[in-house]
Amino acid sequence: MFENFSRELRRLGLNRGVRIPIKLPLDDKGYFDRRCPHQQCGADFKILFNDWRDKVSDEAAFCPKCGDRSDPTEFNTPWQRRHIAAVGKAYAAEQINQAFRRAARSTRTRRISGGLFDVTMKVTYKAGPKDIVLPPKADDALRQDLACEICKCRYSTIGAGYFCPACGHNSPLSDFRRTLNMTMKTIDGLDRIKQAFSEFNDADAAEDFERQWLENQIEDLVTAFQRVSESLFRRLPGAAALSWDANLFQRLADASRMWTQTCGHGYEQILEPSEISTLQIMIQRRHKIGHTQGMVDARYVQHSGDRSYDVGQRLVTGRQHVRELVAILTKLVDGLQNLAP
Repeated sequence: MFENFSRELRRLGLNRGVRIPIKLPLDDKGYFDRRCPHQQCGADFKILFNDWRDKVSDEAAFCPKCGDRSDPTEFNTPWQRRHIAAVGKAYAAEQINQAFRRAARSTRTRRISGGLFDVTMKVTYKAGPKDIVLPPKADDALRQDLACEICKCRYSTIGAGYFCPACGHNSPLSDFRRTLNMTMKTIDGLDRIKQAFSEFNDADAAEDFERQWLENQIEDLVTAFQRVSESLFRRLPGAAALSWDANLFQRLADASRMWTQTCGHGYEQILEPSEISTLQIMIQRRHKIGHTQGMVDARYVQHSGDRSYDVGQRLVTGRQHVRELVAILTKLVDGLQNLAP
């Protein structure tokens, strides 16, 4: 029996490695779940399966969030890894089941007689159960479908995406538009998101979630504006001959002066004075959120001109602040793009 079984296993070649076809589920749009392998990122995203197959090279794929460049096989999600392992295990179990079955058929019932005992040997076999692996339930509430400007690869992210998974292309202007669109989409669905959040936590946790998310949007929006305004400024004739420090485009007065010096128009020709004042406050809020956890100090009052807070208070960020910032940045970047098409 055991000699027969060993022979069947050798015939299967499991010890040499085999290729197993594995089907991974796609969503209703034909998109394929992926996860960034970078340990500091781990962002989930989706990519149209046909584009993953046809546009992503065998050498590298890119994370839309952090831009990490890794082997495409490293982008499997934890569920997909478990699924692949389960299918491999099931395949091996089935092959072993068949080997047992064939070995059992080739081993006859034997009877050994003589002396005090009669010994009968009979081999029977029953296959074990196979694992059934079900795909995880996907949550598309905040999904944003994107397409690369260069290679046309189609992918989607939860929140803004910055890099094409296939070619790694990154555009500050596209990133800015996506960040604004995703911010507004999330604000519109924030009550529903909070409700879902509170079901797994409590009302206080849901409120803390909203506060943290709104503060994060201030940081993300100002950062996206800084990148896109610098990128647009570099398009101006003569801009390459000028020098500036990394934080110039967070200082409104200095940045506006540079635009005026280079093309004759600054922020004052695009925004109303009240809008420039509000934008200045939001940029200073971003600094306090990022560096002092939103606590007001004398520097904030001096640079923002915001007299509604005293030193030692904590800034309160509401949905109206984020909506107003989106509107002002949209208007300003549209105007700058007209100056540097």
